[in-house]
Amino acid sequence: MRAFQRINVVLSLFATVVLSSASMAYAQQAEPAVPMTSGGVGEEEFDALAVQTDKFNVKLLFTESTGDYVSDVAVSVTNSHGKEIATTVTDGPILLMHLRPGTYNVKATEAGRVKERRLIVAKGRAYLQIAFPALESPLPQPAPNPQ
Repeated sequence: MRAFQRINVVLSLFATVVLSSASMAYAQQAEPAVPMTSGGVGEEEFDALAVQTDKFNVKLLFTESTGDYVSDVAVSVTNSHGKEIATTVTDGPILLMHLRPGTYNVKATEAGRVKERRLIVAKGRAYLQIAFPALESPLPQPAPNPQ
């Protein structure tokens, strides 16, 4: 009987190792994270990003229709099959990424404004500017007359 218990323990351990190895192999086959960085607020950050552009093949620029830069943009990138492959919130108006050649959908959200654009990445570099409609600022109201 003791030999039977030992065999059960050994088989249980073996099954655990096999299942763990199988899940590790699956995790290694998952799509790797998309390398990216963002920023560009101020001259110093802008220059720091310019030095890194050779490491990335995609540059996204976020502005308002007035040309003013926009930051804190929530970005989601999906591949041609609709699978989300990258998501981030930008630290500035520029987002640099490295994507494999293909067609992607970029969804950008800022202050409740949403824009979706198609991005085609071929050999070389891809550039996309997403311009949000300008937020309307209320006109200043004259102070009430205390008479």
